[in-house]
Amino acid sequence: MLSIRPVALLVACLFTLPTWADGIPMIDAHSQLPDPNLADDVIRLMDTAGIHHVILSFRGSAKGNDVIALVRAHPNRITAAIKIKGRHWPQGSKKFYKNVTKQMASGAFGAIGEALIYHAAKGSKAPEYTVTPEQKQFRYVLDLARENGWPLIIHIEFRAVPDRQRFMELLERFLADNRDVAFPLIHLAQLDPPDVARLIAAHLNVYFMTSHSNPIRDRQSKQPWTNMFEGDELKAGWRDLLLRHPDRFILNFDNVWPDHWGPDYVQQAALWRETLATLPPAVAHMIAHENAERLWRLAPVGGK
Repeated sequence: MLSIRPVALLVACLFTLPTWADGIPMIDAHSQLPDPNLADDVIRLMDTAGIHHVILSFRGSAKGNDVIALVRAHPNRITAAIKIKGRHWPQGSKKFYKNVTKQMASGAFGAIGEALIYHAAKGSKAPEYTVTPEQKQFRYVLDLARENGWPLIIHIEFRAVPDRQRFMELLERFLADNRDVAFPLIHLAQLDPPDVARLIAAHLNVYFMTSHSNPIRDRQSKQPWTNMFEGDELKAGWRDLLLRHPDRFILNFDNVWPDHWGPDYVQQAALWRETLATLPPAVAHMIAHENAERLWRLAPVGGK
C-alpha cells in the first residue's frame, strides 16, 4: 500500500520551491506539450518539481512552434524534440514526411521523439499502432537519428503486444543490426527485471527510460505499465539493476495529457528525488541527468 510519504513530499515541494542546487539535478528526458495554453505552466512546474531540463516534444493541439518558442525563451531548460508519432505515422503518408522535414528545416530541434513499434489502444484517447523497423517511415527516422547523432526512443508495450515472442525477436534483431545508434526503451517497454537484465547484457546500445514506472502514475492509469516500486521504495530487483547498470537507465516522466502537467508531475519528481538519494551518488547522478547529458549531448546541469 502506498504510504503517505509522497503526499508529504508534494506538500513540501509546493511550499518550498526546490532548485537543482538543493539535491541531485534531474532531467526529464522525454515529455510532451499537449496544449499551447500549457506552455507557460511548463517552466513553472519544472521549477516546482526541481527539474532542470526537459526534452520536449508536442502532441494534441500544440505545434512545433509552441515548443520552439519555449526553447527560445528558456534555451538552457528546454530541448525541442521532433514529433514523429501521430495519425500519419503508421501509414508513412506524404504528410508525415512533410511534417518531419519542416521541423528539421527550422534548425531548432535537438532530439527526435519516440518511434512507435507497438502502441496499444488507450480507450478513446489513442488508437493501436504497429510499425515495424522494416517499414519505410521507420527507416527514415532511424537514418535521421543516425545522421544527427541522436538516440532514437522506441515505444513498445510488451505486456499488451499480441505476439510477445515475435516482437522481442524483432527488437533484438533491430538492436543487433544498428549498434551505432542508442535506443532508449520508453516506459521500460513494460518489462520486468529479468528481461531488462538480459537485454542489457546482450546489447550495448539499449537503455531504459523510467516514465510511467512509479505508483503515482500507476494509480492514475489502467494500462499495464511496469511499476518499479513497492509502496514508495524501489523493489529489490529494480534496485539491484540500477546499482549494477546505472549507465543504462534514464529518468523521464513522459507527460502526455494536460492533467499530467500538474501536481502529479511534482509528486513523481519528489518521489524520484527521494529515491535517488538512497543510491550511491555516482549511480544517482548517472540516472538523474548524466546519461541524458551524454546521449543527447546536453550541457551539464550540475556536478556530483
